[in-house]
Amino acid sequence: MSDSWAAKNSAASTEIGIGRNGVFCSAVTFCFVGDDIHGGSVMTTTVAGAVDEFRSPLRKLVRFFQSSRDNWKRKCQQAKLKSKLMGNQVRAVEASRAEWRSRAEKSEQRVAELERELADLKREQSYTG
Repeated sequence: MSDSWAAKNSAASTEIGIGRNGVFCSAVTFCFVGDDIHGGSVMTTTVAGAVDEFRSPLRKLVRFFQSSRDNWKRKCQQAKLKSKLMGNQVRAVEASRAEWRSRAEKSEQRVAELERELADLKREQSYTG
C-alpha cells in the first residue's frame, strides 16, 4: 500500500515533529511508539472516518487539530481554575459561617448568663424589699 496517505505525507509528518514520538500509520490511525509507554509497545489511536474523508492537505489538518487541541486545553484549564476558585470560595464561606455560628452561640450563652444574674438580683431585691 505505497499509495497510502501516510506514505504521501511522511515527509510532512516529520516536518511537523510527529515522527519523533509517533507516526501516522494511515489517515485513520496514529501510532505512538515509545519506550516509556507500556514498556515500548505500540499505542494506536484511531480517528473516526476513512482516508477519503481527509481532503485537506496535512499542514492544514495539523494546524486545525492543534488549534482545536489548544482551545480544548484552554477551556479545560479555565474550568479547572473556576472549579478551584469556587472550592476556595466554598471553604471561605464555610469558615466564615462557622465563626459566626460560634459568635452567636457565645452571645446566646452570655445572654443566658446575664438573665440568670438579673433573676438573682431581682430575688435578692424582693427578699430585702
